[in-house]
Amino acid sequence: MNKMLSNKRILIVDSEPDVLESLEELLDVSIIDTTSDFETAKKMLEKKSYDAVILDIMEANGSGLLKLVRHKKIPALMLTAYDISAKYLAESIQGGAYSYIPKYKMADIDRYIADIIL
Repeated sequence: MNKMLSNKRILIVDSEPDVLESLEELLDVSIIDTTSDFETAKKMLEKKSYDAVILDIMEANGSGLLKLVRHKKIPALMLTAYDISAKYLAESIQGGAYSYIPKYKMADIDRYIADIIL
């Protein structure tokens, strides 16, 4: 675990409970908020400040949330259950995402998050 992520506040938005649980465990030195839906994530972003946000591009209105996160100047990492495609990579980067990774690389999430916020 990357100790530099200690006490960093991270919001994770994904519709899969096992993904939320896994990411929460992998980022256990950070302060984590999780949700599976757009409206709750939107409310959390309006009420709290975050050091980073992890979004599933295909779920929970990931593209819409990315616009809000970009407006608030919060670094975002996009997750996908699919292999990285040129189309979604371009959309994510153009939308303001700092990084775009497939879910099968979640074991290294601390490194990816550290890269975008440190």
